[in-house]
Amino acid sequence: MELNNNIRQAGLKKKITEEKLRIARELHDNIGSHLTLIVSSLDNMTYNKSGNNTSERLRELSNIGRNTLRELRISIWAMKEEKGQLDKLIIKLNEYKHQIQKTIQSPRIHVLNNIEEPAILNSLQMLNLFRISQEAVQNAIKHAEATQVQITFDVAENGFIMQITDDGRGFNLQKCIAGEGIKNMKYRCENAGGVFVIFSSDKGTNISCHIITDDTDK
Repeated sequence: MELNNNIRQAGLKKKITEEKLRIARELHDNIGSHLTLIVSSLDNMTYNKSGNNTSERLRELSNIGRNTLRELRISIWAMKEEKGQLDKLIIKLNEYKHQIQKTIQSPRIHVLNNIEEPAILNSLQMLNLFRISQEAVQNAIKHAEATQVQITFDVAENGFIMQITDDGRGFNLQKCIAGEGIKNMKYRCENAGGVFVIFSSDKGTNISCHIITDDTDK
C-alpha cells in the first residue's frame, strides 16, 4: 500500500510539473512576446524625445495591447476546460476568423467540420490545435499571398485530422523546416498526441495534425 501510494504521489507530482511547464510555455510564447514588444517600444519612445510619429506609435501599442489581452483570454479559456467537445474549438476558431476578416479582405478564411460524432478533447489538445491554426493562418496572411485558407476537421483512423490548407505561393520546405513557426506547430501537434505533416508547393500549403483520440473519453 505504501509503495502504491508513493507511485501515485510521484505520478501526481509529474502531472503538476508538466502542467506548470505547459502554462509557462503558453505564457512565454504568446503573452510574454507581446509584452516584451510593448515595453521595448515604450523604451524607444522615452529615449527618442523628438516626438515624431508619437500618435501613430501609441496607436500601434494600443493594438498590440488589445491583441495581448485577446491572447490571454484564449489561453485562460483553454486552461479552464478540462475536457470539451470539438464543437467548442470550432466556435473559438470561427470567432478568430471573424476577428481577422474585420481587418483584411484576403485571404478569405473558412472553418469546416465534417465530423458528425462528438469528439472529446482535453484542454491541452484544444489549446494546441487552436494555436496551430492561428500560426498557419498568420503565415498564409503574411507570407503566402493566399486568397483562400480552409481549416477542416475530418474523421480519420483512431481519431480525427485537422488540416489547414491555403492556395498561396508555398515555400521551400528544406529551407524553412528549421523555422520557429513550423517547429512550434510540430511540437504542439505532437504534444497533443498527434502526428504532424506539412506539404508545400507553388500551388499552396497543407498542414495536418492527426489526433489519436482515447476511446475511454467518449
